[in-house]
Amino acid sequence: MDADEKKEGLWLKVFCPDARCLTEEEVLDLPAEKKKAAEDSGKKGLWLEVFCPDDQCLMEEERVKLPVEQKGPGNTSILHELENNN
Repeated sequence: MDADEKKEGLWLKVFCPDARCLTEEEVLDLPAEKKKAAEDSGKKGLWLEVFCPDDQCLMEEERVKLPVEQKGPGNTSILHELENNN
């Protein structure tokens, strides 16, 4: 059993509008401290570029809030806000 299987909670499949995965080249060009912070977290993840109009998704230092959509019961769309430490 790996670390992901031991976590409490649930995995959601979400759509993050106005976002894209960074290319391998763009990830290589990231500042060393950003890449080190991601590696030191010990977590798997994706590097995304997201549109943030008028800095609305910036909450406080090191915190980002993004709107995401998840398909709910009956295939209805549910809008969530994804909060994540940067």
